[in-house]
Amino acid sequence: MGSKPPHDQELRMVLLGKKGAGKTSVGNIILGREEFRNEGFMCVKKKGEVAGRYLKIVDTPGWDRVEQRPPDPIRQQIIRSVSLCEPGPHAILLVIPVGKFPERERKTVVKHMDFLQDRVWKHTLVLFVCEDELRDTTIEDHIQKSGKALERLLEQCENRYHVLNISSNSRTQVTELLKKIEEIVQENCVGGTRGPEAPAKTAEEEEQMREGGQRVDLEVVRLGYREEAMNVVTHYFKPAIVVISAVIGALIGSIGGASRGVVGSILGIPVGVTVALILAWLVRKEARAARGVPAPLSVHPTTPTTPTSPSPPS
Repeated sequence: MGSKPPHDQELRMVLLGKKGAGKTSVGNIILGREEFRNEGFMCVKKKGEVAGRYLKIVDTPGWDRVEQRPPDPIRQQIIRSVSLCEPGPHAILLVIPVGKFPERERKTVVKHMDFLQDRVWKHTLVLFVCEDELRDTTIEDHIQKSGKALERLLEQCENRYHVLNISSNSRTQVTELLKKIEEIVQENCVGGTRGPEAPAKTAEEEEQMREGGQRVDLEVVRLGYREEAMNVVTHYFKPAIVVISAVIGALIGSIGGASRGVVGSILGIPVGVTVALILAWLVRKEARAARGVPAPLSVHPTTPTTPTSPSPPS
């Protein structure tokens, strides 16, 4: 077991944090180029070489800062992020903007981190992101003034933290961050601590997935952002388009029927709705054909392969 990971060794990390925390910007700054797009609904993995190190970074969907109970999709994506870092991430970068950090936000962080089991904290580094907030002060002063909530969170991470100025082009801050990640690897190698891993599904959870028809869209995973975006559009906007089309069709039908009196206007409404629904179906069918996507097929639920022993390499 080496005393320190060589620079040509792969470093694997997961970015976690609330919506709008700056995870996407962090990933791009670390890699030194625009690889990650705006925050999406699924995990995204990117690779690159930085300062002689091969990096694998997984960006995750942010959680709602006011959500009391974490929704299942966020939970599933956080767990999946570990599977994308086989045999396991070396570090969890908990991205927190420099600013107020109340107790309720700490509790929200803990709820989401607990999806990766207790030992996740031994691999976690709090990554403070800022622009000009620390111009006239230091991060230590900020931590002291922020109160007990932030101090308690840092204690869980064994006071590991780093500051990343997302408005700066300095590569020194990135190099220093990578050194701290290597220190985390070294500490856990010496202590024999396994890295974070996805908890095994219970029989009840697997049964719920089967009964609910839940599926992993392999095409989305393969094609990434493009298919994810199309799924979101289909899921959220299709009902809205149908409703709007129906309303417009009803108005057109009633206006057209008005020329024949009240009875014609009343009869025109269902005719307009029917025509609008047919048009909406045809538009959706043509859109699928243009994209070369066949009718949706059910895919049996699959559990992402999780490492059985995701210990950081020696």
